[in-house]
Amino acid sequence: MESVFEIIAEPNRRAILSLLVSSQQSVGEIERQLRMPQPAVSKHLRVLRAAGFVESTVDAQRRLYRLRPEPLQEVDTWLAPFRRFWSAHVDALERHLDRMDQLTQTKRETRRRQMNDREQYAPGPARAAQVRKDGENWTLILVRELRHSPEKVWQALTDPAHVRESHRSNPTS
Repeated sequence: MESVFEIIAEPNRRAILSLLVSSQQSVGEIERQLRMPQPAVSKHLRVLRAAGFVESTVDAQRRLYRLRPEPLQEVDTWLAPFRRFWSAHVDALERHLDRMDQLTQTKRETRRRQMNDREQYAPGPARAAQVRKDGENWTLILVRELRHSPEKVWQALTDPAHVRESHRSNPTS
């Protein structure tokens, strides 16, 4: 039996799971939406069903598949420490970016004007995690939205002085 990670590493299976998140689907509906041949859809559904990711019911002459979230809890549990790790680092980056704003008077004035919006902002954990496998290599992708411009984030990530400062403000490093 393949591991949970090997099963979801396959892009077509992840696409099928993504479709089933919103509603149950028949093989034909999955086939049309993903533009995959019926035998390929059936093969992937067989693997997903054997691993417990999906279950099916018969409705007249068609079989409807729906998501079973329990196997995904293993993935979520595995990702939790990575989310915490990166959230702490991105929080430190965000604090550093905020300090960069305070360096010039004009930025301070802009900050005061935007304070109402920023006081309501609460950084959240990384979301939309993806695991991809390419041969023997695995890639973990976590998505986090920042309230700063891409230019400022890039500067904070690539300028050695900013990188050092960002690491200094991270309590976990």
